[in-house]
Amino acid sequence: ATKIASEKEYRKDLEESIRGKGLSEMEDTPDMLRAKNATQILNEKEYKRDLELEVKGRGLNAMANETPDFMRAKNATDIASQIKYKQLAEMEKANFTSVVDTPEIIHAQQVKNLSS
Repeated sequence: ATKIASEKEYRKDLEESIRGKGLSEMEDTPDMLRAKNATQILNEKEYKRDLELEVKGRGLNAMANETPDFMRAKNATDIASQIKYKQLAEMEKANFTSVVDTPEIIHAQQVKNLSS
């Protein structure tokens, strides 16, 4: 919005300086009026698009999620969940099941013994 406002101020200054030099006849041509209207419409569309993307698209929850307190809490939750994940992984390592001796496993054990 500030970019669009500064562009409007720039154009206003430019128009005043051109009128002061006697070039106001150029502004009255149909092509100049069409170009001016197209620029104004384009600026409004860009403003609305930026509004949709930056504010409405993100919503209040997305903006609230960027606060330092929320980021700190999220980081603490991530660390806690990693600790729980590691504890579960260690508990699963302790649990084991017996493997049935299939002919392939017996053959692999014999080859291992022979090679060593």
